[in-house]
Amino acid sequence: MDRELVAVTYKHAPSERKTIWKQRAIGNVLEEWEDERPTDFERVFYTHDTGWLIDFRVPTDGLGQYGWDTGFDLSVEVDHDLVDQADITDPEYIEALERLALALEDELLAVIEAEQEQSQFSAKEFAALMLYKKEMVNEDRAADALGVKIGTYRGKLGRIRDKIDAAKLTLELTGELEDHNERVRESEGYHSFGDFVDIYEGDEYPVGSKLRNDIIQHIQNIVDLLEHEDGAAHYDSVIERTQERLEVSYHRARYELERAIGKDLVERDGNVVTRPE
Repeated sequence: MDRELVAVTYKHAPSERKTIWKQRAIGNVLEEWEDERPTDFERVFYTHDTGWLIDFRVPTDGLGQYGWDTGFDLSVEVDHDLVDQADITDPEYIEALERLALALEDELLAVIEAEQEQSQFSAKEFAALMLYKKEMVNEDRAADALGVKIGTYRGKLGRIRDKIDAAKLTLELTGELEDHNERVRESEGYHSFGDFVDIYEGDEYPVGSKLRNDIIQHIQNIVDLLEHEDGAAHYDSVIERTQERLEVSYHRARYELERAIGKDLVERDGNVVTRPE
């Protein structure tokens, strides 16, 4: 994410997000300085209330093709007018403050870039998202801020909407699956719902090189082991261990467990599997 895109992103981000970025950058720098530059840390952290003397600015260098600001930059500087008003004259403190401003500028750039990289958006999409979500920023102004044509900006918005819709669908599906699993776990009759365990009979599953009695013995041993490790052998855990030990699919492992339950070789009470008394 180049410097200009970071500046556009910061300029048009919601105020709450700007605050988070600034606080994260300040915290990172001071944490580093406390270990590596303790003298500067003492000066800027304890001598004065430093934060309000640092100014975060986003200047521009001209107008774009549609007549709006372009060429954004991100600058973190000491506000010397405020320093004078506060009657601060300690040169060592002011020099440390200048070093802090430079460090904060680099760290703020890194913090914003890291957040963009963690998102599903490209660098320009990330900046376009901030422009799109900010009120009173029209297409002309947004396009000039990004240094692109309006058509290109619209294309990025289309991709942004697609990614947001995909993320919403993913969250919706995940939530539905979690809700379903929670309902199943809480129900007293924990059982399979119409998958291979219900529809396959007898020997339709190939046994491979293992005898069926051998498979049952493995399942019983797994139940014993889980009871010893966790205090209880949960239905899903038995299936997972059976998959690993027998190197079979989920549905095959579940089928064999259900078969063992059906033969009363192991018992199921809700979501817990045990050996018969």
